[in-house]
Amino acid sequence: MEKILFNFSSSKNSDVEFFLKKDAVEFTKKNQSIAYLFFSLKDICLVGYFSITMKLVTVSMAGMSNL
Repeated sequence: MEKILFNFSSSKNSDVEFFLKKDAVEFTKKNQSIAYLFFSLKDICLVGYFSITMKLVTVSMAGMSNL
């Protein structure tokens, strides 16, 4: 898996590449996010990914209407 991630590059956004290589696996282990990887069927190389994170959102009832 590490070899696959190491070979991924993003010429347009170095932050995207950095996150995948340095943070994605650790965030998944800590249940902070999950990354979905996309592979080329032609040469079985990683061509992209997206990551989803869950964050607790607290909403105060102060100022809310009772509708």
